[in-house]
Amino acid sequence: MKMVIKESMRIVPVISGITRKLDSDIVLGGYLVPAKTTIVIQFFPMVKDPKTFEEPLKFRPERWDRSARNTSHPFASIPFGFGTRMCVGRRFAEQEMHLLLLEIIRQFDVVPTKTVEMKSKLMIVPAEPVGLKFVDRT
Repeated sequence: MKMVIKESMRIVPVISGITRKLDSDIVLGGYLVPAKTTIVIQFFPMVKDPKTFEEPLKFRPERWDRSARNTSHPFASIPFGFGTRMCVGRRFAEQEMHLLLLEIIRQFDVVPTKTVEMKSKLMIVPAEPVGLKFVDRT
Protein backbone atom coordinates (compact mmCIF):
# COMPACT_ATOMS: atom_id res chain seq x y z
CA MET A 1 0.00 0.00 0.00
CA LYS A 2 2.90 2.37 0.71
CA MET A 3 4.18 1.82 -2.81
CA VAL A 4 0.73 2.52 -4.29
CA ILE A 5 0.47 5.80 -2.36
CA LYS A 6 4.02 6.85 -3.32
CA GLU A 7 3.35 6.09 -6.99
CA SER A 8 0.02 7.96 -6.87
CA MET A 9 1.76 10.99 -5.39
CA ARG A 10 4.48 10.75 -8.05
CA ILE A 11 1.99 10.73 -10.91
CA VAL A 12 -0.16 13.52 -9.44
CA PRO A 13 1.86 15.50 -6.88
CA VAL A 14 -0.12 17.56 -4.39
CA ILE A 15 1.81 20.72 -5.21
CA SER A 16 3.26 21.66 -8.58
CA GLY A 17 6.67 22.66 -7.27
CA ILE A 18 8.71 24.54 -4.71
CA THR A 19 10.59 27.83 -4.71
CA ARG A 20 13.76 28.77 -2.89
CA LYS A 21 15.82 31.96 -2.71
CA LEU A 22 19.53 31.26 -3.04
CA ASP A 23 21.77 32.26 -0.13
CA SER A 24 24.90 32.29 -2.26
CA ASP A 25 26.05 32.13 -5.88
CA ILE A 26 25.94 28.65 -7.41
CA VAL A 27 26.70 27.08 -10.77
CA LEU A 28 23.68 25.17 -12.08
CA GLY A 29 23.98 23.27 -15.35
CA GLY A 30 27.03 25.32 -16.27
CA TYR A 31 25.31 28.66 -15.59
CA LEU A 32 26.22 31.03 -12.77
CA VAL A 33 23.10 31.78 -10.71
CA PRO A 34 23.65 34.74 -8.37
CA ALA A 35 22.68 34.85 -4.70
CA LYS A 36 19.18 36.11 -3.84
CA THR A 37 17.80 34.64 -7.09
CA THR A 38 14.51 32.80 -6.62
CA ILE A 39 14.58 29.38 -8.25
CA VAL A 40 11.56 27.20 -8.94
CA ILE A 41 11.63 23.41 -9.02
CA GLN A 42 8.66 22.04 -10.95
CA PHE A 43 7.58 18.50 -10.02
CA PHE A 44 5.44 17.66 -13.09
CA PRO A 45 8.27 17.81 -15.67
CA MET A 46 10.59 15.93 -13.33
CA VAL A 47 8.23 13.01 -12.58
CA LYS A 48 7.12 12.71 -16.24
CA ASP A 49 10.67 12.67 -17.66
CA PRO A 50 11.81 9.25 -18.95
CA LYS A 51 15.37 10.17 -17.94
CA THR A 52 14.15 10.35 -14.34
CA PHE A 53 11.60 7.50 -14.30
CA GLU A 54 11.44 4.55 -16.64
CA GLU A 55 8.00 4.50 -18.31
CA PRO A 56 6.94 7.63 -16.41
CA LEU A 57 3.32 7.66 -17.61
CA LYS A 58 2.65 4.12 -16.38
CA PHE A 59 1.32 3.46 -12.89
CA ARG A 60 3.99 1.13 -11.49
CA PRO A 61 4.00 0.95 -7.67
CA GLU A 62 6.75 -1.69 -7.78
CA ARG A 63 9.22 1.05 -8.75
CA TRP A 64 9.23 1.97 -5.01
CA ASP A 65 10.10 -1.56 -3.84
CA ARG A 66 13.29 -1.15 -1.82
CA SER A 67 14.32 -4.77 -2.36
CA ALA A 68 14.20 -4.38 -6.17
CA ARG A 69 16.76 -2.58 -8.26
CA ASN A 70 15.43 0.95 -8.59
CA THR A 71 17.10 3.15 -11.18
CA SER A 72 15.36 6.44 -10.33
CA HIS A 73 17.02 9.12 -8.24
CA PRO A 74 15.86 9.08 -4.58
CA PHE A 75 15.01 12.81 -4.72
CA ALA A 76 13.15 12.67 -8.05
CA SER A 77 9.82 12.58 -6.23
CA ILE A 78 9.58 14.46 -2.94
CA PRO A 79 5.87 15.29 -2.48
CA PHE A 80 6.40 16.48 1.10
CA GLY A 81 9.71 18.21 0.49
CA PHE A 82 12.90 17.17 2.22
CA GLY A 83 15.20 18.19 5.04
CA THR A 84 14.63 21.15 7.33
CA ARG A 85 11.85 22.57 5.14
CA MET A 86 9.97 19.29 4.84
CA CYS A 87 6.24 19.40 5.57
CA VAL A 88 5.80 19.12 9.35
CA GLY A 89 2.60 17.11 8.84
CA ARG A 90 4.20 14.47 6.62
CA ARG A 91 4.10 11.56 9.06
CA PHE A 92 0.54 12.36 10.13
CA ALA A 93 -0.63 12.76 6.50
CA GLU A 94 0.98 9.47 5.45
CA GLN A 95 -0.56 7.65 8.40
CA GLU A 96 -3.98 9.13 7.62
CA MET A 97 -3.69 8.09 3.96
CA HIS A 98 -2.77 4.52 4.93
CA LEU A 99 -5.58 4.17 7.47
CA LEU A 100 -8.22 5.73 5.21
CA LEU A 101 -7.19 3.66 2.19
CA LEU A 102 -7.15 0.45 4.25
CA GLU A 103 -10.64 1.11 5.56
CA ILE A 104 -12.03 2.00 2.11
CA ILE A 105 -10.48 -1.10 0.51
CA ARG A 106 -11.74 -3.28 3.35
CA GLN A 107 -15.34 -2.16 2.82
CA PHE A 108 -15.59 -1.30 -0.90
CA ASP A 109 -14.46 -2.02 -4.42
CA VAL A 110 -13.69 1.43 -5.86
CA VAL A 111 -14.47 1.81 -9.55
CA PRO A 112 -13.64 4.98 -11.52
CA THR A 113 -16.54 6.17 -13.67
CA LYS A 114 -14.51 8.56 -15.85
CA THR A 115 -11.01 9.91 -16.48
CA VAL A 116 -10.34 13.34 -15.00
CA GLU A 117 -7.63 15.78 -16.05
CA MET A 118 -5.71 17.69 -13.38
CA LYS A 119 -5.01 21.42 -13.25
CA SER A 120 -2.51 23.43 -11.29
CA LYS A 121 -3.61 26.14 -8.92
CA LEU A 122 -1.76 26.64 -5.66
CA MET A 123 -2.15 22.88 -5.39
CA ILE A 124 -2.82 20.23 -8.04
CA VAL A 125 -6.60 19.69 -8.21
CA PRO A 126 -9.02 17.86 -10.49
CA ALA A 127 -10.29 20.02 -13.38
CA GLU A 128 -13.79 18.62 -12.73
CA PRO A 129 -15.48 16.43 -10.10
CA VAL A 130 -13.88 13.00 -9.75
CA GLY A 131 -16.27 10.17 -10.58
CA LEU A 132 -15.93 7.13 -8.32
CA LYS A 133 -18.37 4.33 -7.64
CA PHE A 134 -18.11 2.58 -4.27
CA VAL A 135 -19.42 -1.00 -4.48
CA ASP A 136 -20.10 -2.57 -1.07
CA ARG A 137 -18.09 -5.78 -0.57
CA THR A 138 -20.77 -7.50 1.54
